Amino acid sequence: NELEKDGWIKRVQGKGSFVKSQFNKKLENMNILYVMPFPDEPTYGNYTAGLLKVFNRNGMHLHIRNSLDLSNDFMSSIENLYSGVIYYPQNSEEALELCSHLIYQEVPCVMLDKDISGVPFPSVTSDNFQGSYEVSMHLFKQAIQKPLFLSSNDLEKHSSVKERFMGFVKAAKEMNVKYDFYQSVALVDMESDFERLLVDIHQNNFDGIVCEHDVLAIKFISESNRYGLPLLPVVGFDNIQAAEMIQPSLTTVQQNFEEIGEAAANKLI
Repeated sequence: NELEKDGWIKRVQGKGSFVKSQFNKKLENMNILYVMPFPDEPTYGNYTAGLLKVFNRNGMHLHIRNSLDLSNDFMSSIENLYSGVIYYPQNSEEALELCSHLIYQEVPCVMLDKDISGVPFPSVTSDNFQGSYEVSMHLFKQAIQKPLFLSSNDLEKHSSVKERFMGFVKAAKEMNVKYDFYQSVALVDMESDFERLLVDIHQNNFDGIVCEHDVLAIKFISESNRYGLPLLPVVGFDNIQAAEMIQPSLTTVQQNFEEIGEAAANKLI
């Protein structure tokens, strides 16, 4: 009754209720905001292709903004500018401010890549746990006895990183390789000098590296070569284009970024 009163559906006696054709027309010319932390980063997954496929088909307009450049005044006026938001949060701390504004203004939002605990927005992500488990199993089957999970992000701050780490742990258990929470995980700054980290890895006899993402894996390989150290078996996550360009090409697990973007756009609609 409420939907009929508001003009969304029509009711035909003896047949049922039907969405009015004007429903799709209401989507036309809607402005959608896509917020991400690194819009100019070439290693970032191409979610945009999937988003545009859906929004263009419905006559909607996508606007991209850097999450690091959002002022409080802008966030306070989103409801006057946009009908919905696709949000790729960098971490839980960053997400809190924007999400609070979206909830207060009742702006629909779908999250990409991460679940943020306590934030009641739906999210579309890869199965990070299963992907990491599978690529870790592939590595451990090469007689690896003491693997290391290498990350450039705090496990506690990112649901996707946490899930990939747990996939690594499950694979370690099933392959009966050495695991210890305080010894089997290393956090590294992508901009820092890798020399100390590489020396520690070799001195502590780690014999296989599971990297949180491909960029880190490629960095690990290039820095190992730079310092003339033996290259340990290493796997990544994402299957970015650069993973195929190094020699030998990186063993990794693929995320279908376009499909994720398409699913997020459909969920927002």
